[in-house]
Amino acid sequence: MIDLLWSALLRAVEVGAFPVLDLVLAWTAWLPPAAAIAGMGLLSGLLTVACRHAFADVDLLARARRDLDLLGRRQAAAGGASPAERDRLRALADRIGALYAWELARPSLWTIPVILLFAFWMSQRLAWEPLRPGQTFTLTARFGDLAEGIAHLVPHPGVRCDSGWIARVAAVEPYGTTSETDASAPLAGLLPPTSPAAAPTRAAPAAAPTSSLPDPAHPQPRDGVEARWTLTLLGSGPVALRLRHGGKTTTFSLPVQSQWSQPVITDISFTAPAGRQHARLRGVSLGLRPALAPAWWNLTLGWAGLYLLSALTCALLTRNW
Repeated sequence: MIDLLWSALLRAVEVGAFPVLDLVLAWTAWLPPAAAIAGMGLLSGLLTVACRHAFADVDLLARARRDLDLLGRRQAAAGGASPAERDRLRALADRIGALYAWELARPSLWTIPVILLFAFWMSQRLAWEPLRPGQTFTLTARFGDLAEGIAHLVPHPGVRCDSGWIARVAAVEPYGTTSETDASAPLAGLLPPTSPAAAPTRAAPAAAPTSSLPDPAHPQPRDGVEARWTLTLLGSGPVALRLRHGGKTTTFSLPVQSQWSQPVITDISFTAPAGRQHARLRGVSLGLRPALAPAWWNLTLGWAGLYLLSALTCALLTRNW
């Protein structure tokens, strides 16, 4: 229930707020990714300053600042005063300092929804490099838990396959474990020789066949069943790929894009017929390059780290405005 509500909320934000943000933030399409993300951070910092001026009690802040300065001078001159007097001045300074900090931070709470909205927008517009001509990416087909065998990606003149058009459909093991059957394993013995001149080789004795079906006596956790290809986009036009598995053919279009301001599509889902979800193709995922690779200068958080650093830097530099 919570997942459905959260999905509905995100969908409402995409439909209601994103078209407005696409118009207001259209200038990001003309900048490199790092510059656009840093600009969004500076904009968030300036928004924080504007909210502080609009919603803070400026008179209270000024009086608290004067009282803190006065108490600081009295504490410096109270070297020979009694311990009780020094404790009284320190406690009074702490109370006024806490009031000053809260009044300074309270208006910034109004910017939290806007900053989260900016971050959500950037996660779909600026976090990944769009699929463009000449870009190499991975294509992962996700299947139901009972799928097995091989999957065939039909060759297309607009795409070059660097890993072979036929891939093994294999279970994805949980993180930290290994599997003898891997979606990226070579398909030795499944494909014919690439040329007539190629001499046939004697196949090694086959090992005992293994099944991808779960063993009820020894259940093993799975993260899904998939097949993977490494592709390079050659042309700039639309590319409609066909994927064959289990006697079925599924056609889908690669989301070739030319502008940063468009949503970067990384996942395409399919709806399987009722009762066949266990072995049918569920969707494909595109392994695109991140717009900013994690590094020390962005706190190893990629685009999110640069955005946070830019916003905090702007807010600190303008705190006395």
